[in-house]
Amino acid sequence: MSSYSMRTKQPSLLQDVIRNLSVSSDNSSRDNQRRKLQDDLKLTSERMESLVRDHQENLHGTLETFVGIDAKICESQEKVRQLKASLKECKTLLHCKRDELRRLWLEDVKYKQMIKILESIENVREVPEQIKKYRSSKHYLHATELVFNTVAKLEGELSRVEALKDLRLELTQLKLNFHHELIDELHRQLYLRAAMSPTRPSPFDAVSGQSPAPAKRLSTVSRTSATRHSRSASRTMAMEKELSSVRSPPPIREEVDEVTEDLDVESPEENSQHFMAVLVESLSTLGCVVTAVEALRQRMDREFLLVVERASVHVTRVAQEETSVLSQRARRGNRPELLVRLLHYCFERFRNIVAAHSSLLVQLNRARRTFKGSYKLYQTEDVWKAIQHVLQTVMEMYLSVEEDVMSPTTINTYTPFMAASEVQGFFAPKRKSHRAGKKPFFKFDSSRHAISVSTYMREQRDLELAEGQEVGGSSQGQAFPEEQLSMTQHMVCKPSVKNITVMFGPVREFVLEIEEALHLPANEHCQLYLYLHEFVEEKFLDSLRFELVDRLSSAAKSESSKAVASDQRAMKLAGSKQFVLNSVITVWSIVEELCQLMRDLPKYSAHFLLLLCDILKSYRDSCGVIYKDLTQAIQDSSASRAGEKMVAQETVISSKWARDKDINRMIRSLPSWAKLYEAGRATLAEQDDEGMSIHKKESDNLVANLGEETFRPHSVILNTERLRLLAIIHESMDWFSGKLKALVMDLANTSASVKQVADFSDGAAISTINDEDREERSTLDFVEQSQHLSKIQFDFQTLAETSIIMLHLEVRGHCFYYLKPTLTKTSYEMETSDVDVPVRQLAVDLKDIETVMVAVLSQEKYHYLFEGLGHLVATIFISSVQHTSKINVNGVKKICRSINSLQSCLSKITLIREKDLDRARQYFEMLYLNDEEILHQISELGKKFSEQEYASALRLLAHSSQPFNEARLQHRLRQLRDLFSGDAV
Repeated sequence: MSSYSMRTKQPSLLQDVIRNLSVSSDNSSRDNQRRKLQDDLKLTSERMESLVRDHQENLHGTLETFVGIDAKICESQEKVRQLKASLKECKTLLHCKRDELRRLWLEDVKYKQMIKILESIENVREVPEQIKKYRSSKHYLHATELVFNTVAKLEGELSRVEALKDLRLELTQLKLNFHHELIDELHRQLYLRAAMSPTRPSPFDAVSGQSPAPAKRLSTVSRTSATRHSRSASRTMAMEKELSSVRSPPPIREEVDEVTEDLDVESPEENSQHFMAVLVESLSTLGCVVTAVEALRQRMDREFLLVVERASVHVTRVAQEETSVLSQRARRGNRPELLVRLLHYCFERFRNIVAAHSSLLVQLNRARRTFKGSYKLYQTEDVWKAIQHVLQTVMEMYLSVEEDVMSPTTINTYTPFMAASEVQGFFAPKRKSHRAGKKPFFKFDSSRHAISVSTYMREQRDLELAEGQEVGGSSQGQAFPEEQLSMTQHMVCKPSVKNITVMFGPVREFVLEIEEALHLPANEHCQLYLYLHEFVEEKFLDSLRFELVDRLSSAAKSESSKAVASDQRAMKLAGSKQFVLNSVITVWSIVEELCQLMRDLPKYSAHFLLLLCDILKSYRDSCGVIYKDLTQAIQDSSASRAGEKMVAQETVISSKWARDKDINRMIRSLPSWAKLYEAGRATLAEQDDEGMSIHKKESDNLVANLGEETFRPHSVILNTERLRLLAIIHESMDWFSGKLKALVMDLANTSASVKQVADFSDGAAISTINDEDREERSTLDFVEQSQHLSKIQFDFQTLAETSIIMLHLEVRGHCFYYLKPTLTKTSYEMETSDVDVPVRQLAVDLKDIETVMVAVLSQEKYHYLFEGLGHLVATIFISSVQHTSKINVNGVKKICRSINSLQSCLSKITLIREKDLDRARQYFEMLYLNDEEILHQISELGKKFSEQEYASALRLLAHSSQPFNEARLQHRLRQLRDLFSGDAV
């Protein structure tokens, strides 16, 4: 129950008791009430006694404490009374000795001040050693505060101490110049330690020395073209992610209350950001932040140039170590891949330096808020602009761009918008200025001592650059000596315009990164982007076109174009098993170079493809002229003396046949033509009856078309060297068209993907002309030029096929040229049976052709030339009977011996027995029989020849017999028709 309820209950209880006693009528009720109250009182007393027993000890303790306190109070009161009495007595005594006490107090103060000054002097004497210790351990904040406070003390309370005059001057000079050391250390952190921090793996470190096949090279063109139209969105997302994850500095709090320095840290440089904050705080303590900012601005270009030079020395040394395991040929040649490695190293260092500058700008902004006054800081954009100018200078040096070299005195005054030609003065060799006046008679620059000293200084500088040290003590921002400013000694490869092919990809990627850092819109570009593309479009493309056209014109000259690549190494590099023209190897090297350029500079793939088409068209026309010259009919000198006239542009008959649509279509329809371009088909020795009928079809067509042709010496090519050149032209065009076909197939796949992007882009309405519009037009041009290249490849393939068809027909033309005049004599009544001279000439001619062709053509094409030739010769012999009016036994023997001679010749060429010539010999041996025996042989042994062939034989026998009987001939012809019609004789 609460205390309030107890207090309210007690009055009510008493009132109830009084009320009951007053109301009760007898004493018994009162006695009961009294007994009840007594019981309650007894219980209350017992409870009180219990509580007293429980708290008795606490009560005694409280009383004892109170007694002690009271005693101490009384004692203190007594002491206070005694102190008052003593003070009164002291006051009385002080009034008696006041002057003496004042003198003693002043002496005490004086001695204390002297002791303090002596302690300060002793401490100041130790300051130089302390500062040296701080500077050696790079605790610059403590060193700065110590210098600042010591100088203030020396100029303040110790200003009249003459013994400290030298120390005062030394520390004052240190205070005035100490900010130079801090600035140098700040540059060292920015351009050495930050640049040398660990970098991510480079995609350009492994650069192959060999180029892939052109068909494989162009595989990246499709991906590049397909993603080119979405450059803005994809570039923004990818680059922001990259910059936020790798290249951006770690987040730093801009609001920093105080920068402290821990003396227990042995290497303060490990935490670069905190170390730069300490340097900025030290500069702020010295009041030199504005000077530091100006020094950072002025020395920015020179420091970036030194970064490039250090990277060049590093790449050069690594390359020298690699040459120990490379071949002698690799050591001698130029290695542009080192330039890619140099660019990668520079890019990684530039990223780290920009990140360090971002961290430094945070500290400089913090220091500016505490600075009394205002000054302008540089921005991260200024750092990127300086990087662009330096890269432009490096590109100009490696691309052999001739620019005016500025004076070295202007290098120190940097602005972020400085022209690239001004920065180039850092790299270019300096011209020594000749002062007017007396000139020495003798110079010792080339003496052994001078050369040794120069070599030693150069080696020391290279060693410092390679080890990442600061070169030559660059304090106070002074420029290097002119002989040290040249980077030509550290160039990793030879300057050449073609170096843009290896520089374009890395530089373009870095340019995109710069544009993301500068937050440029999609239709605006930085200065380095403009320079890169301006150089490619205005200088590289023109230089490349001039060079390639010059190489093509040299290769297409009549003397060099007919030269054959007899060098096995050149043929192996070209990938050809047969002899080809040097010109076609040269042109293919141009094609490979342009394909490599499409891969290296995918943005200009349409330009390179257009140039490739122009070159191939020019070479196609040149090859057509060569083919026309070789197939040109050459008039024989004897014919000219005889007064025969020939059309100036007349070609040989085989060339006319090859251009004839009917003959060309007939030859292409033969299985031998399909077998020529298909693998796994039957060889020449595996011929069946169907193969014989195929040869018959070709022979009959040729005999029918050429039966009335008049063959002269200029109608065929009797010069085997011309035939050899024609065969080499065929092999060259066939090999070249095969290479182009593979290239066209790869471009077809590329064009398909590119066209999808182009079709997608056509649906978007574009109001302004920007880079995406140009890229879209370039994409459409690429698709169009790919189709054009396919047509050019077909022209080369057609020329190759026309050449082999012409050679195929030329060999058969030789047979007509030698055999037709001999076999079409009206009378073949001979006195001797020796082989005809033209037949011997034909055999020799075929052997010469075989000797030439077997060394030039592949086996399949060699067989194609001579396959079916025996059937044609047999057909010529048999068909000549209809032009012969008379023949005797010696004439038959002569013809049979001629057939045997040609059969032996052809068998050696084709390595099989020409059965068709056996059939021709059997036909002429049939002329030993009379007409009746021939008909009897047909009825007994069957038909071996056609009805027309039998009829020609019967007519020849009838005209050769004396006297001629027309009725008997007609009777025998009717019997022959009856035999072929199936009736009995």
